[in-house]
Amino acid sequence: MTWEPWATGIDSAERRARQRSMRALALVHCRYETNFINTLRRAEVDDTALPVAYTEMGKLPALRRHHLLASYALLIGV
Repeated sequence: MTWEPWATGIDSAERRARQRSMRALALVHCRYETNFINTLRRAEVDDTALPVAYTEMGKLPALRRHHLLASYALLIGV
């Protein structure tokens, strides 16, 4: 887990900003995947929830996950 909200070596404010961006996009693309969205919200204040959020993202249906990650990549300018 070395990319974006899960990247190591970034300060907590930047990590929270990345998580909020991911959560906002998840609300659009995966609005019924409440476990993932709620875990991202919890990860903003609890770093132990980060690996759980990563696992929850892996459980998303492939097409939803693809749309989420593609939108995130466009947002951050990859």
